[in-house]
Amino acid sequence: MGLKVTAKEGEKFNFLYLTGEEKQVNEIYVRLEFYCFPCGKKINGSLKTYYSKEAFKNGANEIKTGISGANFEGEIQGNDKQSVETAEKIAQTALIESGYTTEIV
Repeated sequence: MGLKVTAKEGEKFNFLYLTGEEKQVNEIYVRLEFYCFPCGKKINGSLKTYYSKEAFKNGANEIKTGISGANFEGEIQGNDKQSVETAEKIAQTALIESGYTTEIV
């Protein structure tokens, strides 16, 4: 699972190919790298960005965009547990608060 992230209104994600060619897209695919604290109540992590889910599945390298490597941190709420799903919800909330549209895919 990962996140489909749509650029803020009026903006695009910019990145460079290894050839030096610049590309702009409206949507990217994000995977998470995260850490669960021993207390069981916190998760933090960073975002890894790819051109698309298909590109990720086919072994493409991470692309560098304005949100590549961005960090997120959150407290676990209610009955939630430290998990991939909880980390995705926390990252999704951080992206939405920054003005992006997201969907867990």
